[in-house]
Amino acid sequence: MNANTLAALADNSGNAEGAQVGSYLPASTIEEGFVDFVPDADLTPALRAGKIDAQNPYRFSLPSTWRKNRVANILSGNYCQPSCDEPTTEVLFTDSKEGRAVVIIAPVDKLGRRGKVTDVASVGTLDSIISAVGSYITGDTIEPDENVVKKEEKTIDGKLYYTYELDTPFAINGTHGLASVTLQGEVLVLFAISASDSQWDKAEGKLKTMVDSFRA
Repeated sequence: MNANTLAALADNSGNAEGAQVGSYLPASTIEEGFVDFVPDADLTPALRAGKIDAQNPYRFSLPSTWRKNRVANILSGNYCQPSCDEPTTEVLFTDSKEGRAVVIIAPVDKLGRRGKVTDVASVGTLDSIISAVGSYITGDTIEPDENVVKKEEKTIDGKLYYTYELDTPFAINGTHGLASVTLQGEVLVLFAISASDSQWDKAEGKLKTMVDSFRA
């Protein structure tokens, strides 16, 4: 694919499905060999509907060899925004040798929370949140007592994040998982990474760099 074709397909929000992200996204400010992804304001139904602040959306870094994949309409919320009852998928990136990364948003009222919310802690605890969103990481069920290797609260730039490392040997999406969850407005924003044993062995450090870079 030549430069002119890429220019026609891509912009700096990562709209070129199938092309390596290093061919069109800017070099990362935090890690050599990585690029930075920030979605355009009109990239997804949730951004267009204002469910996520389009002026301050989620962002993260990823290796330059990864590729953006198309999200199916039924998963994207294209038919239900701005009033989707279920979690929806924002973006999906993959590398066959290293893993899978996805951003998912979930309305807090569907997680059993009513009333004013100010941060992820006002929605739930470390344990209750992973119980609620764990299946979006693994692709099936999760047992927090058995599958959570590490859980942590982090305050970054004044904002609270819950982060997790999972060991899920029977999961559909992979035997290893990493996640970062925070609140934006009235939705939880989840950055979830999954990998098989071979992908984890090859790219564990890269995957942890990715999840550490997530902001929303």
